[in-house]
Amino acid sequence: HRRYTHPNTCLGVFGLSLYTTERDLREVFSRYGPLTGVNVVYDQRTGRSRGFAFVYFERIDDSKEVNAFC
Repeated sequence: HRRYTHPNTCLGVFGLSLYTTERDLREVFSRYGPLTGVNVVYDQRTGRSRGFAFVYFERIDDSKEVNAFC
């Protein structure tokens, strides 16, 4: 496991179903604090999800709290 030692508001989420949407992630992660954005990464050629996303929190403390579960 690789630990990022400089906390920030961005949380990478990996191993997602190809059917997971930004709305799904917003619903789950907004329970931990206000979000400024959610970005599922898509393959430019196929338009399909690549199975990972980035969730952006308003506050570093909320991001750190969620990251502690990993």
